Amino acid sequence: MQEIEEIIQEDHSWPVLPKRPLLFVMILSTLVGFAFQGSRGLYESTEGRYAECARQSMEQGTLDEPVLNGENHWTKPPLTYYVIAAGMKVFGENAWGARIGQSFAFVFTVLAVYYLGALLWGSRAAFFCGVAYGLCPFTVGSANALSTDTLLTMWETLTLLCFWLAVRRGGWYYIVLTWAAFGFAFLTKGFPALLCMIAPTISFFYFRRRGEKVPQFFNPLGIAVFLLIGFSWYAVKGWTHPGLMHNWIFKEGIARNVAGQYNRNSQWFKPFTMYFPSLLFGMLPWVFIIAFRWKRIPWPTDMWKRISSWPHSAEWLFVITAFFIPLAVFCLSTSRLPLYVLPLFAPMALTVGKGLEWLVSERHISLKLIKWTSITCMLVMVIAKGAIPYRSDPKDMLVLAQVLSPGLFDTGIPRLFGTGQ
Repeated sequence: MQEIEEIIQEDHSWPVLPKRPLLFVMILSTLVGFAFQGSRGLYESTEGRYAECARQSMEQGTLDEPVLNGENHWTKPPLTYYVIAAGMKVFGENAWGARIGQSFAFVFTVLAVYYLGALLWGSRAAFFCGVAYGLCPFTVGSANALSTDTLLTMWETLTLLCFWLAVRRGGWYYIVLTWAAFGFAFLTKGFPALLCMIAPTISFFYFRRRGEKVPQFFNPLGIAVFLLIGFSWYAVKGWTHPGLMHNWIFKEGIARNVAGQYNRNSQWFKPFTMYFPSLLFGMLPWVFIIAFRWKRIPWPTDMWKRISSWPHSAEWLFVITAFFIPLAVFCLSTSRLPLYVLPLFAPMALTVGKGLEWLVSERHISLKLIKWTSITCMLVMVIAKGAIPYRSDPKDMLVLAQVLSPGLFDTGIPRLFGTGQ
């Protein structure tokens, strides 16, 4: 990445980025990702369920077969529980230990978006893509909420990054890495991870249609690596536990997403209240800057229906399909929660980052505005995370643990929820 930074600094016709743009982005995103990460208690029910399942499974030595309250908990594959348990092993059975893996996943995702921006749009745009993802309220807030989604987003973004490394550098081994990252995404959340392969698949066929030489996407070794990493756990557990595979396919897959079995906002209007506010306002202030200079951007006026006539057509096709097709699936599904759309913020950041880069290059906004806005966002979000523990919330399980702690100190639960030593 040093050579990219040197290229940026050598072009004196362009506004000067921070001396080391990658370092600037990573310092700010690390601060917001790690600051006060365990200061508040775990919220019920999602955070408490994930943390307690990981703690019990680690205690019983059954992380490959997660348990909760003495029974197997098969709703999610085990990778997230491994990450949570590792954090507890190193940092203790508390909120810090439970959430620290989220911080690392968030920072690695920012790094992946930065490199992906460089591969798609060029080295200058990488800086803007990085700040757009790493310094926006939705991605930072998601990293502070214990679930599978931040870890899933990291693996899905790495999948996209490895694909574009294969496109730009032509190595078949990058395709194998693409399938490997996809395997880890599948081992994190199962079938929803399939959505991250839509954009690479469409882009591959688009490149082939244009006659461009790109590595074979459906690489037999890559598919074998995916099956080993992502599907072998399902195969082994489905074989050793009769009926489990049927449960995953028909109950966790079809019943959850088609029949609304778990009553997770299955009403037809829920996408408008659940997803669209997050997508519209979750990347403030960067989308506001773009909207404020909307007319300055040279949008194509008569080329919308002809993708091949777009500037950077392959890149835009990739970004558009990575965003809109998964969004359509999320809207059609009958299981809806706000964090489900977190993976869409990577293609959003790539789009916003490209827009910011163009506006700066054309002197419609100043680079100083972007730098100081980035620093301001970091300070505001760090302060907000530090203030949250002082706000009373009925979902904070720390309050419940403090009430029940006199009779629970031998169970480990008070430590996990934030009390005890």
